[in-house]
Amino acid sequence: MFVAWRDLRFAKGRFALMGTVIVLITLLVGLLSGLTAGLGRQNVSAVTGLPADRIAFQAPAGGQDLSYADSTVTRQQWRRWAEVPGVESAEPLGITITRATAGNRSTGVSAFGVEPGSPSPRRAAGSVTARSCCPRPRPANSACGPATPSPWPACR
Repeated sequence: MFVAWRDLRFAKGRFALMGTVIVLITLLVGLLSGLTAGLGRQNVSAVTGLPADRIAFQAPAGGQDLSYADSTVTRQQWRRWAEVPGVESAEPLGITITRATAGNRSTGVSAFGVEPGSPSPRRAAGSVTARSCCPRPRPANSACGPATPSPWPACR
């Protein structure tokens, strides 16, 4: 113990430097864990912010994981889920990842598609909501009828 106290007394700079390095590493680990947690939460916030308590997927093929991109639910399956006892409502939801371009700027975006009149996902700050007026099936006498070309490819 005597040797340790003597080293501390005669090599104050070395021990101060080691203590500073340990404090800085601890600070770096704390900042990185906070950043990781925030990015992880932001990554799934659109899905967790949906006004739903359950999300149904198509059963994946053997050995594959559930995926929003690969899951396709038919209208018949959707109607069957809506009729299950205890289910208040069931609405189809389409999610895709794409790129949005304006001028020479481009960024990745997630697009959520819902049926007209469905409860919409909560909008995040800076998000854009695009709605088309093409209910399925299109009424012939509406403003969205066959005579009016829709700007949305899915509505053509």
